[in-house]
Order: sequence, then structure tokens, then C-alpha cells
Amino acid sequence: MLDLDVLKIVLNIIELAACVTGFLYWKKIKDNHWAYFPFYLAAIVLFELAGKYFSLTGRSSLNGNMYNYLAIPMQIIFFNWLFYKEFTHTRIRKLPVLSACIYIVCWFADSFVFSKSPFSWLRSFSYTSGVILLLVLVLAFLYLLTTTGNSILFIKNNMMFWVCLGFFVFYFCSLPFFGMGNYLYTKHKSIYMDYAHVIYFLNWIMYSMFIIAFIWGKPKLSFLSS
Repeated sequence: MLDLDVLKIVLNIIELAACVTGFLYWKKIKDNHWAYFPFYLAAIVLFELAGKYFSLTGRSSLNGNMYNYLAIPMQIIFFNWLFYKEFTHTRIRKLPVLSACIYIVCWFADSFVFSKSPFSWLRSFSYTSGVILLLVLVLAFLYLLTTTGNSILFIKNNMMFWVCLGFFVFYFCSLPFFGMGNYLYTKHKSIYMDYAHVIYFLNWIMYSMFIIAFIWGKPKLSFLSS
């Protein structure tokens, strides 16, 4: 298998490519809530750079805190907000709000009650809860997409469809890894490393879907709000 460092570099390149693509298509998205998506991707790139800096300067322990307290909560809350904007004119518009509230409660419980170490690899309970809630929102979106008017006919141009596709491929397939990450890392290191390689490929797919969303998507064409 390829070295994890090589896979990580490729992932960083694809993440940066998704961010740059978003700003290249800025004129198309600037008057829509999708205008915040390139900035979200820029934040992801900055977190990655910060992680590399901490590792190179011998402060790898800070990576756990950065991802547990900043990067992961930011990602999950942002996607909840994105779904909220997409569901604004639908009968399930309050579902993302409920999802975000449940996640915040789980995050506080995980950070201050369940976790025994402030430097644990991952807050598995809150992460797993947040991802499951987001997968529910993905399924809700797909249900609306297939049952609302003729929305399914314009699926190629639906930005949220491509984002959901990438999100589903990565988070659904990687959920067992992150849900049991701490256990696998300490008890079954070889299985952990094999799965870690797969995670990078899944990540590549997700960010590639984000790039497609910017290129093919038409943000002002709100299928679910018509």
C-alpha cells in the first residue's frame, strides 16, 4: 500500500482544488447561501496546515484538541446549516435545527462526561452521533428530491445532490472506522492502518464530488423550494 503521508498529500491537494474551484465559480454562487461553501473548504485547508505545523514542531498532541474542539464541530454544524438553508421552504425545515441541537448536547456530554482523556484520538460518541444525524438529513434530502415535482430531472445541476453524494460515500463508509477508531488503534493496529488507507480514498471521492458541485451546479435553481 501507498504510504499514508503520500495519501495525505494527495488529499490536501484535492481539498485545495475544491476550495479553489469554489472561488473560481464565485460569480455563480455569490448571491446564494452556497457562497459560504468555499470559505468552509478554506477553513478545512487551514486546519490541515495547522495540523502539519503541530506535527512538524513536535506538538502532535494539539492535533487531537484542534479536531475535537474546532474542526469536527465546525464541519458538522456547517453541514446542518447547509441542510437548513436547503430545507427552508419544505415541511422538514426544522429537522436540521433539531439535528444540530442533539449534536451539541452529545458533544458536551462527550467532552466533559464520557471522555477520560483530554487528548483522546477522537470524541467517538459525539462524532458518531453527528454523522448519523447528518446521514438522516442526507436521506431526507434524497427523499424530497425524488418526490418533489420534477426535481429528479435536473439532478445533474443540483449542487446539494453532489455534496450529499460525496458526503454519503465518505461518512457512511467511514463511520465504523471513526466510531471504533480509539479501540482499533489500541487493540488492532494492523486493522486500523488498513482501514486508514481506505479512508483517504473515500475522502478523495467526497472532495471530488464537491468540485463537480461547483462546476455543474446551479445554486439559484432551488428545486426543493418551488
